[in-house]
Amino acid sequence: MTKDKTTGFTLIEAAIAILLLVIILTGGMAYFFYANSALQVANHRRIAAEMAQSTMEQIKSANYTTLAAWSGVSNVAIGNLSGVKNISVSGDIADGQCFYKQITVNITWSQPDKSVPGEVVLDTYIMKPE
Repeated sequence: MTKDKTTGFTLIEAAIAILLLVIILTGGMAYFFYANSALQVANHRRIAAEMAQSTMEQIKSANYTTLAAWSGVSNVAIGNLSGVKNISVSGDIADGQCFYKQITVNITWSQPDKSVPGEVVLDTYIMKPE
């Protein structure tokens, strides 16, 4: 007498395998969406930092006596978001025999789905030529 040995998966084993696969894929997709959101925030920060650095380089190449004319607020586009660029120039700061001006470039923007706005701030001091 021979026994009929059937091999393969039963319906319960297949259902358990599919359930495990769905759980693993759900976790992977959640990580993908979180990583994509973090990449967008980093991209906006990079764009704002490049804008601030470019503005700072333009100000550094300006004449010391005309630095105050750079002060002001303007709207900027950061990727697909809108933001505000604020440039402030201090009055003369005396340090012994030297005079300086403090330059601050501040770019802020509202981030979707975040309670805290994005912000990039650059500061520098420019010395009055003798």
